[in-house]
Amino acid sequence: MKRKMVVALTGGIGSGKTTFLDAVKSLGAEGISCDEIVHGELRSPVVRAKLRKIFGAGIFDSRGQVDRSALGNIAFGRRRLLRRLENILHKRVVRQAQDRARRTRKPLIFVDVPLLFEAGPRLWKADFFEMTVVVWAPRRARIRWIEKRSGLSRSEILKRMNLQMPLEEKVKLADVVVDNSRSVPDLRRRARNLYGNLEQML
Repeated sequence: MKRKMVVALTGGIGSGKTTFLDAVKSLGAEGISCDEIVHGELRSPVVRAKLRKIFGAGIFDSRGQVDRSALGNIAFGRRRLLRRLENILHKRVVRQAQDRARRTRKPLIFVDVPLLFEAGPRLWKADFFEMTVVVWAPRRARIRWIEKRSGLSRSEILKRMNLQMPLEEKVKLADVVVDNSRSVPDLRRRARNLYGNLEQML
């Protein structure tokens, strides 16, 4: 049986991480999205109770579920509240991601961790990831893509970008940088190339 390799996938908001993750999953890799785990955690009664205490009833819809848009508008408006949200969610998300990586029988595992460099050293074991991949895209293109898919205003997008480590700083910390400045087919081609190279290392 091949050994396992766990790869951290990160980048900035709108840089193309999800498209890259979908591409390597289609090739046979295990793909774990921390954002998807967060969405599941927001349905947890324990998490919802903690959120209600900090953010109030206004972040819940008529069915008692967390309105992620309302929560995001509040949390991304104030750094202190964003940190409190992260304190509720991050350890739970890391635990689930690590459990899934341990359980899978697939040898190549990509974990999409948006805030890897911002929060990673406090949360992830130093030897959990064998490699770090950053998906890079030009800032202007990222803003355009986010506007199309999310409906956020330009000022809201910039506010969220400014709460993250600059993408150029993440590039300096990466083992591998994937250039997403061209097209989706080009990004998928780069995903295939990296997947093939990593398979040979197993």
